[in-house]
Amino acid sequence: MCYIYCCGLLPDTLEGWLDYYSRALKTKCIGEDGFVLDAEKLIFCLTGRKVSVTKKAIQSIEEITGPYPVMYSMNGGRSGHFVVVENGKIVFNPLEVSQNVNKGEPVSVREIRLA
Repeated sequence: MCYIYCCGLLPDTLEGWLDYYSRALKTKCIGEDGFVLDAEKLIFCLTGRKVSVTKKAIQSIEEITGPYPVMYSMNGGRSGHFVVVENGKIVFNPLEVSQNVNKGEPVSVREIRLA
């Protein structure tokens, strides 16, 4: 959902979100649990744009211009929850409440650049 948001694809309905999810599953860009397996392929599948996605470790979201997916974690990054950060602030959270965001720290960002 965060990559969909970052691409400017904001469905107005649940059916719209499910259509993107279904397309991503069919093209094997995401796993059945929703985990992104290939971010570059996912963005190409949804938008037709070629991008590069770089994962970087972070300790703060203040310098992130974004919009980029940022992983928050309570256990040092082994698992967590993704939100979208733009201009140093969380602008999209696919969950109403996330303990990783509320009690954890930002651990990594996925920077998206046009290829």
